[in-house]
Amino acid sequence: MIFPPADTQCDKAHGRLETRTIQLSSALNGHLDFPYLGQLFRLTRERIDLPGGKPELEVLYGLTSLSSQPIRNTLNGKPHTRIIISP
Repeated sequence: MIFPPADTQCDKAHGRLETRTIQLSSALNGHLDFPYLGQLFRLTRERIDLPGGKPELEVLYGLTSLSSQPIRNTLNGKPHTRIIISP
């Protein structure tokens, strides 16, 4: 399994319910030719506009040179390290 169990955060704000899940893995570190690779991540966002809105699902994949601890702290509301995701 590349991605182990995830960390999840749920929020209700701005008229919608949003669930964010991040999964981290260093399983491919020895197999990818990417300088300073620390880990892979998969970020899943599920949103539902309230009341009774259509559900939306967004899945992002990325690479980072960071260890898992700074990223987990960011998701849990302790912004020691920022995750910047650009298209």
